[in-house]
This record gives sequence, C-alpha cells and structure tokens, in this order.
Amino acid sequence: MRYKMTSEKDVNKKIVAKQRIAKWDNIKFFLIFFVVLGHFINKTVPNKYVFNLRNMERCVFIIYTFHMPAFIFISGLFAKKTIDNKRYDRIGSYLRLYFVMCFIRFAAKFFVYGKGGFSLFNESGVPWYALAMFFMFLIMVFLRPYNKVEVIIGTIVLGMVIGYDGSLGDYLALPRVLTFLPFFVLGYYFDSKKFLEFIEKTHVKIASAIILIGYVAFVHVKIKPLFFMYRYFLKGKKTYADTFTEKIVGSSMTNYGWLYRLIYYIVVFIIVVAFFSIIPNVRIPFITTLGGRTLSVFAVHYVFIIILMEGARWDKVFAGMKHQKLALLLVMGLSLAVQLLLSIKPLANLFNVIMSAPNADKK
Repeated sequence: MRYKMTSEKDVNKKIVAKQRIAKWDNIKFFLIFFVVLGHFINKTVPNKYVFNLRNMERCVFIIYTFHMPAFIFISGLFAKKTIDNKRYDRIGSYLRLYFVMCFIRFAAKFFVYGKGGFSLFNESGVPWYALAMFFMFLIMVFLRPYNKVEVIIGTIVLGMVIGYDGSLGDYLALPRVLTFLPFFVLGYYFDSKKFLEFIEKTHVKIASAIILIGYVAFVHVKIKPLFFMYRYFLKGKKTYADTFTEKIVGSSMTNYGWLYRLIYYIVVFIIVVAFFSIIPNVRIPFITTLGGRTLSVFAVHYVFIIILMEGARWDKVFAGMKHQKLALLLVMGLSLAVQLLLSIKPLANLFNVIMSAPNADKK
C-alpha cells in the first residue's frame, strides 16, 4: 500500500482554505462578473441615452453604481495587516500589477491595431484600479495615526470637492483615487467580524433585499434622466462641469456637485452593504472556488473587450440586434464565459506570484 506524503505547504494551504470565509469569495465572484459585464456593455452603449438600448443602459448604470465601491471597501476591510505592519513590499505589488496590466493592454491594442500607446503618468483605463490600490494603501499608512473620525470626514470632503478641479485630468488616476478613497477608509476602519455578524442578521437581509429591489425598480423607471451620470459621475474621473452640462440638467447644477457626491456616498454605501448582506455565507460549488481567483480575471479580461468589441466590432452586432433583451443575455453569457476562462488555476496562480511580496516568507 502506498502512502501519499503531505507536505507542510499543502497542509498550510488546506488550513488557509478552511479559514477563508465563503461569503467574501462569493461576493467577489459576482463583483468580478459585474466588472466584465460592465466593460462589455460599456463598449456597446453610447454616451447618451438611447431608447432601444435601455435594458443594457439600466444594467450598466446599476453595475457602475456600486461594483467598484464594493471592491474598494473589501480591499480596505482586509488591508489592516498590510497597513498596520507597513508592508511596503506588499503595497508595491500593486504597482507591479499596474505595469503588467499596462503591458497586457498594449499587447492587445498592438494585436488589433498594429500599434499601441502608453502613458506613464496618465491612466484612465482598467489598470487605474491597481494604481489606485497602490496609492490608497500608502495614503492609509500615512493617515493611520490620526483620529479616525477626522480621517473619514476629511476624505469624504476631499472626495466631494475634487470634482471641481479639472487640472488633474487622468494624472495618476488621482481624481478617481480621491473620489473612491472614502470607501477604502471605511473598509479599513470597520471590524470585519462585527461587520459580518451585522450583515448576516435576518432583519438586515430582509431590509437589504427591499432596498435592492427598490433601487433596481427606481433605475428601471428613471433610467433616461439618470443615464447622463453614468459616463461622468459614477466613474469618478470627470469634473462636475463635465457632468452637469447645460443640455442635460443645466450648468448651474455644477455649484451643487458636492451635494450630489455626498448623496452618492450615502446611497452607494447603503447599496453596497445591502448587496453584501444578501450574498449567502456558505460554500457554493463552483462559485466560492472561482471567487478566490478574481485577480487573473480582472487583469486580463480587457484583452477580450479590445479584441471582440474593438477589433471584431461585436459592439455593433449587440447594439444592432432587434431583440435587445436577447442581446443583453448574450452579453451576459459572453461575460461569464470570459470570467470562467480566466479563472483557470494556472493563470490564477501566475497572478498570485506577481502579487506575492518578495519578503513574504521572511516576515
């Protein structure tokens, strides 16, 4: 009889797997699906509301309302050890990921167009998130010694007023970094165990379901007057002057951009918490496992957007379909297929290596 020797490394992996809370992996599975789906739809719908594409417009508006704030909040929630121990080696791995993603995008663009472009200091594409994580971690290391209430209020105020500054543009993705920073800060200050206990309460789940159903119904009915906020306001990379154009709601609303952003913070935080609450905290076959492999999907999925939507022009195919509900289902199926393909273990392991801290074994 042969006995299979189990290495210490394998044992540690099994222990870590048992310690993982299924809910967060389940949440990440759905969030990364929304990321991929949002980018496919983003290439299909124009900047302005089009009645025939209203189903896709409703879908992408709802996605962009909360999916990035939710991801950023989770990142802050589990950033405590890295920040408190000042693990600059781990923080630097986000910068490494940023450059890898820039290279991947360059290669995809070169494949489709025969040329590519790169800007070291200006970033408006998908890699912005990796760059934002790098800066958010560094900012939180600096802010950690200060009073938490002051930090939360200060970052919210900064996020409210940054929309008036048009001088930054896409420089280091700073407008988006500062706009979404409050979600990272809140995540950092929240106790993950107490937060999990709260969102698992039955009455919270019931209230969350009601809130989400109400929000979806509201967007379904009001998508036409709301849609102008999708391209400019929800993404956090445009000024209030760009958002509140005279043709849409009146340029005078620019003066109240800070108020819109404050309302946005409150509403989106409630939606994020509600979304977290309704996701089951049990291991779900297939979903929980793949929820732990979202990094590779995030880093590579835009290759398919560039090739299929920009190169093969599937965006025009989907936009031109007579039955738009069917088109939306096809885009959702395509997004899921891309997610599954990029969740394969070898690719996930490769990006885990890219993100691994050089001194991790020594700490």
